[in-house]
Amino acid sequence: PPTLPALPPPADGEQGGAEGGVDSGDGTGEGVAEGGTAKHESPRSGRPAAASPRGKERKAAQGEPSCDEGFSFAYGPANFGFCYVSLEEREGLNLQRIRVDGRKVGFSDESLRDALAAMEEIMERRVPVTVTYDVRNVPTPSMKHVREGLKWAGEHKELLDEYIQGITVILNSWVLTKLANFVLSVLKPPQPTKICRDEAEAIAFLWAKCQTARSWGGSGKDAPRRGKTASTVRASPEGVGVGV
Repeated sequence: PPTLPALPPPADGEQGGAEGGVDSGDGTGEGVAEGGTAKHESPRSGRPAAASPRGKERKAAQGEPSCDEGFSFAYGPANFGFCYVSLEEREGLNLQRIRVDGRKVGFSDESLRDALAAMEEIMERRVPVTVTYDVRNVPTPSMKHVREGLKWAGEHKELLDEYIQGITVILNSWVLTKLANFVLSVLKPPQPTKICRDEAEAIAFLWAKCQTARSWGGSGKDAPRRGKTASTVRASPEGVGVGV
């Protein structure tokens, strides 16, 4: 497998995620992620994501982060053929976000294993994160590769449920929508989860539902998490959908 860029160690006090205790799921939370604000090119399109002027004005008025605000990469983007894997810090979102951006390249056994190894490397930092899978450009995978992904998720369920705080899936194909619903029905993730139409909808959901950290696994589901001190985030904007 290719040599992956080294991940920086968690900062002092970062272990355990944002301060603020149990998230009630009502869209309120505490903490603003520290990090740079430089704009980076989107791995999917090669250009920074853009929002309409009207959309920018609405988001600014409501305090909701838009998809074209500044962000910085803490990891990657690492190219695995069919996808890029990266870890980003974004203004307005308290938790770092893993992004898996699909490409119009077919799956292979090796590339899938390497991408899953990168995901595991990020998760082994044991810092709360959210995840966005943008599969709009991904060819439909074979059931063999779907089963391999499900097997990996099952083997790492304890780690994933402890540190993943929310999941968004961006797609625009009815075939992939059916496949995503099948995968979610098998895995039954306990975290807030939503199938989205675009990046802006995914960010709005994470902003509304996934701003504080908690354990979603086993008996520790309701245990508060400790972490760095941060400022308060304003209440959820109207019209943000609930998880599926």
